[in-house]
Amino acid sequence: MAEFYVALEEFDSAKQLIDHAVLVNPSNRSFRQLQDNICATLKTPIEERIQNLNNYIALKPYSMWAVKHVTILEVQSGRFEEAINKLRRVIHALPDDVDEEVRKSAADVWAYVGFVNFHRGQARSTMYAFESAVSLEPDNPSFLLQLALAQKNLYKFDEVFATLQKLRSIKSSSPEILKHSHILFLES
Repeated sequence: MAEFYVALEEFDSAKQLIDHAVLVNPSNRSFRQLQDNICATLKTPIEERIQNLNNYIALKPYSMWAVKHVTILEVQSGRFEEAINKLRRVIHALPDDVDEEVRKSAADVWAYVGFVNFHRGQARSTMYAFESAVSLEPDNPSFLLQLALAQKNLYKFDEVFATLQKLRSIKSSSPEILKHSHILFLES
């Protein structure tokens, strides 16, 4: 019913319905996703969205969907350490046989954290974040290039060369990434 109100752009009514649905069944992922989408559309304060997602995470601590969304919101609102700790806890608890979509999603969040760390001037944290992204998605050329750049900034040239070798061995690397990796190789 809430989705029907969303389609009619009756967002306040949709929010009331979905808030009631979440109250009745707080562990339903579909309800939580719709609630977050409605809150985002209504430009609900970030703190309320974070609280809603954290309430869901309290029930489903390893929901990668919720962790991904809440960590991005926490980073955007300046609660960086809280976001990193939550992300670290979930990713380190992931079983080895987790599906590819969850790994990719977690790697994307680590890459996002790496970019934030880079812009904050935190070189070691940047490298750690991209190492984490690469450990989850080892054949992603973009993550490998970013890791090599982070290693270069810390003067870890042996690691840069090893990372660039891995990057060059990946067949799906775009010509643009290979060009930048070659420039990085020459600079190192």
